[in-house]
Amino acid sequence: MQAKRLLAALAWGFAVLVSALVAQRFTVAVAQSVVWLPTGVAIACVWVLGPRSAWTVTLAIFLHRWLMGIDPASSLMAGLGTTAEALVGSWILRRGALDAGFSRLRDTLVLFAAAVVAPLVSILFSLLTRKLDEDFILHPFYSGWLGWWRMNALGALTLVPLCLVWSSWRKAW
Repeated sequence: MQAKRLLAALAWGFAVLVSALVAQRFTVAVAQSVVWLPTGVAIACVWVLGPRSAWTVTLAIFLHRWLMGIDPASSLMAGLGTTAEALVGSWILRRGALDAGFSRLRDTLVLFAAAVVAPLVSILFSLLTRKLDEDFILHPFYSGWLGWWRMNALGALTLVPLCLVWSSWRKAW
């Protein structure tokens, strides 16, 4: 059973990595996209497999950023930020008793709450990462919030339902 759980965690981690590559369109710089796909996949990963599998999100985002040429410390902070965002998002989904089939209006509201709150966590990690930079210029905490929220919230709103419905459909087989 441990091997099966490890394979599932690695498969979800691979999905996070691929979603990050697709979101970046294989560019060499982290730029804003319309929808930040890894947020939704990461939240779904932690919701389906539980918080103990969150390491796969950290590893996938670290690898994504590192492959793009970003320094290891910033890559690790990005991985930790996305992981914390996924943990908070999945915690909200669990706390709201989300039904993965999205059969109730309540499920949509719980998903929306997760999409609104979780990006705050990754923004905090971004701020901490910028503070590590020697050339750090203090920006307000909310600097970039609208773009960041839009990307990550849309990623959660679009991909969490798809991933969870797909995951519950697979279990039915």
